[in-house]
Amino acid sequence: MKNLKLSLILLLFCGIMQAQTPIERLNLSTPTQITPYYFGPNAFPVPLLLDELRSTWHAELCADYFRGHLASTPDHTADISFKINIPLWTERVNLSIWGQIDEFFFDNPEVRALRRVDPALPLKGVSPGDVYLSTDMLVLKEGTKYPGITLRAAVKTASGYMYEYARYYDSPGYFCDLYLFKNFIWDSEAVVKGLRLTAGAGFLCWQNANARQNDAGMFAAGVRLLSDYFSLQAQVGGYVGHERMHDAPISANIRLEGRYWKYLNPVLYCSAGLHDYPFFQIGAGLSVDFKPMTWFKKE
Repeated sequence: MKNLKLSLILLLFCGIMQAQTPIERLNLSTPTQITPYYFGPNAFPVPLLLDELRSTWHAELCADYFRGHLASTPDHTADISFKINIPLWTERVNLSIWGQIDEFFFDNPEVRALRRVDPALPLKGVSPGDVYLSTDMLVLKEGTKYPGITLRAAVKTASGYMYEYARYYDSPGYFCDLYLFKNFIWDSEAVVKGLRLTAGAGFLCWQNANARQNDAGMFAAGVRLLSDYFSLQAQVGGYVGHERMHDAPISANIRLEGRYWKYLNPVLYCSAGLHDYPFFQIGAGLSVDFKPMTWFKKE
């Protein structure tokens, strides 16, 4: 029964992925500028790696600030973001939903020229963001002599507005990635018990404006300090598209989550683009955890 439920979840996401409607254009061969380099910071984010599944209902509400360095004069973006994790029937499957509620942007003429945006459009504005949905699975629990394995299948909606402002691209996308992780514990009674090493790869795809799609190979590696009081994670990740038109973003991220209080905890993070992602980000917010519903059963 458990395997049947997991299969139905995967089939649902596969059906969503296949239901894309391409954006028709006459020229099918010219590379596009629908890439991370030429859009706002939330159009083509580098996904955080998946090295754990939560056993509780988890929600985050955060405020983010991005400073762009595409041009000599920086552009600025702020947003309100959210994330929700819902355990499904078992500790080994989660449903995750995340995205931006609203994005506030402040461009300048130099950035607009590089992004080929109509200079007559206002330099600032507000737009709702894209929403992502994913099924997160613990494929293999970690053993003494072998690592644990996680698998994620995610789809991006086309809910973001302002394509003509180069804030979001008006078409769907999806990605699948798989990670291996291993814990190294040096003192189970200490504040910092040990660390977790994680590495993985995957496949990411998005629709372009010439009736084609850009296929990209994903990669990520990270380390997490293990503690009952907090979680500190650092990672480097990215993906490489096939157009070779500034479609290979790489970023480094640091994320700190409080885990001392039972329900409400702080969240702090920052990231820096290393290649084809010309943004520096800082963010802060609060997370809330609730016990699963009664139909959730531990294994």
